Amino acid sequence: MMIYLNKDHNIKDKYEDSDWIKTPLVIFLNNTYDLLVKKEVMKEYGFEEIEKEVKKICNLGEMIARENIEKGHSMGIEQGQKLKRITLIKNMTESLQCSMQRAMDVLKLTAGERKDVEEYFKS
Repeated sequence: MMIYLNKDHNIKDKYEDSDWIKTPLVIFLNNTYDLLVKKEVMKEYGFEEIEKEVKKICNLGEMIARENIEKGHSMGIEQGQKLKRITLIKNMTESLQCSMQRAMDVLKLTAGERKDVEEYFKS
């Protein structure tokens, strides 16, 4: 069975078939619902309350969300640094009338950074 975790799912909306298992699973695994909502749904559907496990899942969802935010932030910083290097190279080649290779040498770019710059200017 595949479950689509619809973040906009209204817990009052019932699934046509197998609601007894689908709603609790969707709510339990969805990180947009807090612990109290999850506990209420578990009680409503007759599941034995397992607060400790529910808390672990809630914490896991929050941890994953935090990791993804940090990853996105790091990727944004990396993209900003790439753009800055490209701008510096472009300004140096235009203002100082030096080659792209010379500009990269002056800036002491690593092999990976050089590859990024070269790929940008090829396009």
